[in-house]
This record gives sequence, structure tokens and C-alpha cells, in this order.
Amino acid sequence: QLKQLLVESGATYTVMRLKQFSSSSTIGKALHKNQIIDGIIDGEWTLFAPVAEAKVIKIQFPRTPKSNSVWHLYSVLFFGFLGVAMALWVIPIGRDLNKLSKAANSLNKDGTLDVPSLHKSSPLQSLADGYTQLNNNIRQLIVQQKALAGAITHEFKTPLARLKFALTEAGDYSQQQIDGIKSDLSELENLVQEMLDFSKLDTQEPNLYIEDIPVLAFCQQCVDRVVTEKHIEFTISGNNGILHADAHLLDRALTNLLTNAIRHANKHIRIVVDNTSYWCIQVEDDGEGVTNEHKENLFEPFYRTDSHRSRNAGGSGLGLAIVQRVMQWHNGQVSVTDSALGGASFNLVFTNKNV
Repeated sequence: QLKQLLVESGATYTVMRLKQFSSSSTIGKALHKNQIIDGIIDGEWTLFAPVAEAKVIKIQFPRTPKSNSVWHLYSVLFFGFLGVAMALWVIPIGRDLNKLSKAANSLNKDGTLDVPSLHKSSPLQSLADGYTQLNNNIRQLIVQQKALAGAITHEFKTPLARLKFALTEAGDYSQQQIDGIKSDLSELENLVQEMLDFSKLDTQEPNLYIEDIPVLAFCQQCVDRVVTEKHIEFTISGNNGILHADAHLLDRALTNLLTNAIRHANKHIRIVVDNTSYWCIQVEDDGEGVTNEHKENLFEPFYRTDSHRSRNAGGSGLGLAIVQRVMQWHNGQVSVTDSALGGASFNLVFTNKNV
């Protein structure tokens, strides 16, 4: 039918292969994208239209239309080919959108989505990649929550077992037993509070209240507030200046590091402040230190190393994890290295001076 219409209109046509057109040329690029090209060649209106089976029809119309009906025919042909080209482009997109829509409505039992497979040239491939990244994040969160739930259960078992054992004994309780029960209850209370604080920092980004903090005076205030039954010497040294940070969160992070240092120090804890390149606050102790195999995982919730840094030493197991979250909100980082005092050195580094 197309051939008959072209003949009746007085047009000449040639069927060509798409591969005859170089994909680097202007016409070739358009034809490979299923676009129609038209223009004046040798004084005649010439139209290149991609069709099925990787073919291209080259149509040349006479210089002077024979009648208005022929001109109407030309218009119908042009817009007809244009509609075909648009359909060749829109239909695959519609098909891919339908796949993504079905994937969004089909939630697996593990909380993930069935990501459809799209052609690599599809304009919606970036959206499918976003689905894949979402799946990975969901799986990671599920693994973290399972690990956290297991660790919480493990942490609760010991003080609860001690309480159960103490309460099953008949008769009056001695002052030592009462003190032990109070200590276990305090341990559970502190653990619950630490879990609430960690959960809040882990699930939602707080609104930072950035203020000017005189670093050395701030460190001294944190030292004055920590309570220890040990005879430990505290020293604070380094560059004084103004650090821009959230004082409440920084106080929490530094206090956790000091509490951790008190737990493992022998006689000396040192705080060193440096702002040569970035603000860095180091908390060092002269304790047993941390072996290399444990440094990478030390900031994970409820992570335990060896018998020296175990439950017997106290702590909820969430203090260092909270420190890491605080530094993340400040676009900084926390790390642990070996201290010149012989123990561990925890370093708070603020990589952004204007947090």
C-alpha cells in the first residue's frame, strides 16, 4: 500500500539497509534512533524513514506538487512516519515502566523488591539501578537489626540471671545482696538508655546546633564531670582555639571516650588537641591497648574483644558506636591507634572545619 501511494504521488523511493548509514554521521545517528530525517536534496524534498527489519526508505518528492491532495498525502506520510518513530521509542519505555511498577508493588518476605532486568540502553536503567541499591540497603539494615537484636538479648541475659538467682534465695537479704541487686538494676537501666540513644542516632539525623566551642576548656569540663574510683592522672595539652560543633553531641562523644579510657587505664589518661590540618582530639590511656585484629570492628554495637575488654570491665557495649555516629553527623571520623603511653589512642577528627 505504501509503495502504491508513493507511485501515485509521483514520488520516487529507494529501500536501503540501515547499516549503509554510518552511526557517526548526522543522518546515521538519527536513523539509528528511529528518527525521521527530511530536507531538500538536489532541489527535491527528500525524506529518510526507518522501518522494520533494519531498513530505511529514501523518498524523493517532485519539486512542484501536482495538486493539494498530493501535498496532503505528503503531510499524512510525514506525520505517519513520525508516529511510527515515536511508537518505536515510547513502547519500550512503557514496557519498562510497567516492569518497574510491578516490582514496586511486589514486596518479598525479606523486605526486598524483585528488580526487573532492563536493557542496558534503556533510559530507565538508572531507575532500576536505584532499585538494586535500595535492595542492598534493605538487606544491610536487616542484617544489622538481626545482629543488634541478638546482641541485646545476650547483654540482658547476664544481669537478669543474676537478679533471678538473688531473688530466689529465701530469707532476708544482706546489704551486699541488696547492693548487688541495685547494681544489676542500674546496669539494665543504663543499657536501656544507651540503646535508646543509639537507636535515635542510628535511625534519624539530628538537627545539629553548631556553636563556638573553646576546645581546651571544653575538654577540662568533660574531665571534671567523669566519675572514677581509680587514682588516675588526667593531662590536657595542645592547641587552644574555637571548634564549630554541636556541644551536646560532642560532650556525649568525649565523655564516652573518657569513660572507656578510665575503664582500661592504669594511672594516666591524656587528652591532646591539635588543629594543624583539621581539628583532632585524642584521648589516650596507659592500659592494655587494642590489638590490630579488633581495631576495625571496635565501633560496632556490642562488639567485644578479649577478656580484658569484656563485660567484666563494665560498659554497655554501645559507647563507641555512639561516638562513631556523632562523628558521622559532624562529617568527621573516629579511629583507634596505639598510644605512646602504651595503651589505646582514640582520635576524633573533624575533617570539615565549618561543620
